Amino acid sequence: QFWAERGFVVIQPTHASSRVGGLPSDAARAPFFWRERVEEMKAILDQLAEIARQAPAVAGRMDHSRIGAVGHSFGGHTVELLLGAQVNGENFFDPRISTGVLLTTPGRGGKDMTPESAARFPFFDVDFSTLSTRSLVVCGDMDDPHFTTRGPQWHADAFHDAPGASAMVMMHGVGHGLGGIAGLDAKETETEAPDVLEATRRLTLAWLQSALGADEGAWPRARLALESDGAPLATGTEKKP
Repeated sequence: QFWAERGFVVIQPTHASSRVGGLPSDAARAPFFWRERVEEMKAILDQLAEIARQAPAVAGRMDHSRIGAVGHSFGGHTVELLLGAQVNGENFFDPRISTGVLLTTPGRGGKDMTPESAARFPFFDVDFSTLSTRSLVVCGDMDDPHFTTRGPQWHADAFHDAPGASAMVMMHGVGHGLGGIAGLDAKETETEAPDVLEATRRLTLAWLQSALGADEGAWPRARLALESDGAPLATGTEKKP
């Protein structure tokens, strides 16, 4: 809603793994449907003209040459594959996506996870080295995932390993929900932090505006704000060119 109110056409898919409107939990390839999630995103891109036809409010307002993909948690796993990351050498890259935002995305798989999690989530063993699409990584410094013993820094792996992940923002005092990204009254929101949530909204907006060419100065201005008034809320890091 925040992005849509500021000029973006936002398409939020209902995935096969969704608790509401998704496929049955005993269906083939359940319960995670990780491949289906990627294909669903590609199907949406294939049908942008039809979406515009069925949603007159956005008809004629979509620029098919400027597309960003954003995912939170497991959604981040879906997005990173679309941005170029691979699983067992398999390529899921979609060149129609110009930039991405990875919000508390799973980190390295395999030996970096607990044995139980590595066995249950083999598709988290992602090769980030092939992710070259320009991307922003967002983490919470109190996010302590049960998939690994490495703590919050596990979610920063995409920034360190992916050539295209050129910037990272570490939000302060919040965990996996980034202060309320699913809604301040949602069960998934373990910490209600409206100020940090607002900072997350504004920072991701600025990234998308700059990366997609809508306002190239938006991200530099946001970085300056982080170094001054926004310092208590988050810390930004960028790779040297």
